[in-house]
Amino acid sequence: MKVVIATTEMSPFIRTGEIGEVVAPLVKHLSKLEIELKVFLPLYGVINQEDFDIKKVKDVPPLRIPMGESTKVGDLYRAMYPGIDVEVYFIRNPLYFEREGVYSYPDTFKRYEDNGERFTFFCRACLESLPQIKFQPHLIHCNDYATGLISAYLRLFYRENPFYNNIAALFTFHSLAEQGEYPPALLDSIGMGNKQFYKGGPFELNGSVNFTKIGITYADIINTVSETYATEVMKGSTFGLGLEEVLRTVSKRFFGVLNGIEPEKWDPVTDKLLPYNYTPEETFVKQLLKGELLERIKLSRDELLTPIFTIFGPMIPQKGAELVLEVLPKILKHDLKLLIVGRTDVYRIANIIDYLKVVAKKFPEKLIFLPVADDELEHLIVAGSDFALFPVLYEPCGLDQLYCLKYGTIPIARKTGGLADTVLDYKSDNEKGYGFTFKNFSAADFLDSIQDALDIYNKPNIRNEISKRAMEQDFSWDKSSKEYAKLYKEAIGRIRWGYKK
Repeated sequence: MKVVIATTEMSPFIRTGEIGEVVAPLVKHLSKLEIELKVFLPLYGVINQEDFDIKKVKDVPPLRIPMGESTKVGDLYRAMYPGIDVEVYFIRNPLYFEREGVYSYPDTFKRYEDNGERFTFFCRACLESLPQIKFQPHLIHCNDYATGLISAYLRLFYRENPFYNNIAALFTFHSLAEQGEYPPALLDSIGMGNKQFYKGGPFELNGSVNFTKIGITYADIINTVSETYATEVMKGSTFGLGLEEVLRTVSKRFFGVLNGIEPEKWDPVTDKLLPYNYTPEETFVKQLLKGELLERIKLSRDELLTPIFTIFGPMIPQKGAELVLEVLPKILKHDLKLLIVGRTDVYRIANIIDYLKVVAKKFPEKLIFLPVADDELEHLIVAGSDFALFPVLYEPCGLDQLYCLKYGTIPIARKTGGLADTVLDYKSDNEKGYGFTFKNFSAADFLDSIQDALDIYNKPNIRNEISKRAMEQDFSWDKSSKEYAKLYKEAIGRIRWGYKK
């Protein structure tokens, strides 16, 4: 099976968010399944070409892409994915991609005004590159809104071209928070869609050209990153954000596949970033790591018996920032340490960050706010914390709870999206449970779950058993990559000329 993966980011080349962290291990594990892979990325100016030995592809002429009344030119570059036999192709166009930011101005975080045009060019250039490199895939796996046009180009623009007309498309959306909504004037650059752009049409949502809707409409198979989130986004606008009706119409070809974790990077048995390693039978080692963590965050090891609760940012509404602020005074009344890891983009919500800094100064022994954490510290936080809090408004999948489970740090999570699929509540199932969940997005429910955790903290035998169970869960990419391989085969089997839903 030959597969192209189109994405706007992939570690280690470029990563700004979860998609970059997810696509990379998926590629690694798919490459073990007798799938011939090629990956396509934009060649951003922030990618270090020297570090990755990215070179221009010889004997491939410049890619001339019609964009409205003008033609934009791109060049094709190539590198090998580090450590595996997978070619990564990069679309270069200095005008569109050689900027200081990836999606946004780095000083204001405002999205680039021409993002629609930039990613239109990328989608078209990916497809135009395939004959040039003599690679005719059975399927193109499109990731998130920026690649949504690829499935439409296959069905509408290239449908009479024998090179393309049997290529299937899988469209994965990792979240509906950003859908790629652009003014109708972009249709000139897209070079198609005028007949499809009308109220309720496949290219239109709320008066805009919507790349996610286009990807959903024209793909042979659609998936998102957990089964529960797949169900939630079809129910109503709270999760579907305007696309719920569209998703209901494609429900028979819409699936949920959990993301996984990368065992080479996240495994307490082999983690080289930890001073001590441990197995599920050795959860006592977490206390040693907790001591190391206390030192790193400038607290005394005398606090070793005090539970550490950690919140992983960014502190944005989706992650439950408002709920955290609401319950913060009550949380700090308990005998505990609350560690908040803000991560790099939390300063978008400046008022929240300012408030947390003020509270941290007022309670320096109870609230520790870290705007950022390097890899070594982040691994130590995951391993050395007792509990992790996930009071989210919604969560398509989530990776942090998977890391915490693998390291025996007990999650306290709202039962939604990927959290519902990965955290089994101990109170509901004492025999198998390995976390605490709450249903409603409310301060009362959240605080009740925190109290449940405090209750078992003082029962070390129970706490260690829950921690051990958490570590024994399998949320690896070995499992998830095989689910994607099944979807690839399903999409290829569904491809019909004249396209059927």
